[in-house]
Amino acid sequence: MANWEVDKFGGASVKDAKRLMNVAFLMEKFPSAQRMVVVSAMGKTTNALEDVLKTFLDGDDHYLELFEQIRQYHLMVAEQLFQKNDTVFHKIHALFDQTMSFMQHVPVNHHDYIYDQVVVLGELVSSRILSDFLNARGVHNQWLDARRIITTNNDYRSAKVDLRLSKENLQKALEKYSYSCFVTQGFIGASEEGISTTLGREGSDYSAALFANMLDANKLTFWKDVDGIWSKDPNIFKDAVQLSEVSFREAVEFTYYGAKILHSKTIQPLANLDIELHVRSFLAPEKTGSKIVHKKENAEEATINVMEAQTDGIVATQLETKDYSYISLGSLIEVLEQFDKLGINILQVSRSATTLTIVHQNIKGLSKQHWMGNILEGHNLYQSELGHLASQINTQNISGKLLPFANFDVQYAGGSIKFQQEVKF
Repeated sequence: MANWEVDKFGGASVKDAKRLMNVAFLMEKFPSAQRMVVVSAMGKTTNALEDVLKTFLDGDDHYLELFEQIRQYHLMVAEQLFQKNDTVFHKIHALFDQTMSFMQHVPVNHHDYIYDQVVVLGELVSSRILSDFLNARGVHNQWLDARRIITTNNDYRSAKVDLRLSKENLQKALEKYSYSCFVTQGFIGASEEGISTTLGREGSDYSAALFANMLDANKLTFWKDVDGIWSKDPNIFKDAVQLSEVSFREAVEFTYYGAKILHSKTIQPLANLDIELHVRSFLAPEKTGSKIVHKKENAEEATINVMEAQTDGIVATQLETKDYSYISLGSLIEVLEQFDKLGINILQVSRSATTLTIVHQNIKGLSKQHWMGNILEGHNLYQSELGHLASQINTQNISGKLLPFANFDVQYAGGSIKFQQEVKF
C-alpha cells in the first residue's frame, strides 16, 4: 500500500466553517497520490455530548435541549458551507436522529456502553460534513465509517484494537471503492458484533497512527495549532524552543510525563514500520514544523533534548514500613498493581530499604488521610491481598507523607523531563 499519506485533524482544526474551509485549502495546497484523512469531533463537541450524557443518566429531561443545541450548531456550520437543498443536511439529521432514538430506548444502566454509543456521534457528523464539503470543492473522496474498519474488544471507553482484523477490513474497503482519498474518524471503532466503541479520550491520534500502520504510509501528519514540537507550551512560555526533530523514544517519554504532544499509544504503530510523524500548524502551513522519527541520522552528534512540562496534581507519596523491616519485592509489586488498577499514572519510583517514594498523578477527591485504607474501603479492590499488605505497611505514615515539589527532573536515555510547577492539592 505504498504512496499513502495520512492527515489527522483535531477538534480545533475543524471547529467551525472557517476551519473546515482551511482543511480543504490544505488538501489542495499539499496534494497526495493517496490520502487518508482522520477527523476528530468539532471543537468541544465531545465535552458537550458528555454533558448530554450526564444529564440523561441523571434522569433530567434537560438533556433533550442540550442535544438539540449540538444538532443546531452542526446545521449552522453546514449552512455556511452548502446550498440549502444539499443532501448533507439529511445525513446530519439522520446521525442525530439515530443517536436520539438510541437514548430514548436504552435502559439507563451500563454507563460506559451508553457513553460509546452516544459520543461517537461527534466524529461521525464532523467527518461527514468535511467529506461532503471536500467533494463539493473538487477534492473527490469516499467517506468511511471507522466502526467498519477499526475492530476492537468490548472494553467500552478504552477498547483494545485487533490490528489484524482491522487491516483486513481496511483492505476490503479500499478494494470496494475506486478512490485515492478517504475521510474517516478518529477515536472510534466497533466490536466484532458491530457495537460502537471508543479508544479513550484523545484517541484520534492513536487512530491516525493505526491507519498509517495499516496503509504502510509514507508519513503521518498531525495538523495542530502549534507549528511543531516545543520544549514547553509556546502559548504559555516565551522562552519555548522548537524541536525540529525528535526520536520516537523521546516522544514516548514526553507523552508519559504529561507533555501534550500526542496520545500515548501513538508511537508504537509508527515505530513498528518506521513511519515518520510530522507535526505542523494548520494556522501556518508554510512552516515545516517538527518530525518524530525512528532515530536521528547522526546519533553521536544529536543534541540532548530537554522537555519542560506544566502538570497539575503531581504528588509524591512516601510509604514506610512499621517495624523498620525491608520493603519486600512482593509488597512493592502489590502497591504498584493497585495504582495501576485505579488508573493512577506513576511517573517515578524510588526505593530504599524501608521507604518507598512514588511520584504520581493525584486523583481528584483522594483523601489525604489514610488514603490507602480509603482505596480498600471505597473501591473494594483485592481486599484479601491488600489486607495483608496493609498490615505490613504503615498507612498512618503513608497518609502523612504527601510531598509537594517545585522542581522535579526525570532523566532518561537521550534527555530529560523537567517539572517546574509546584504541586496543587
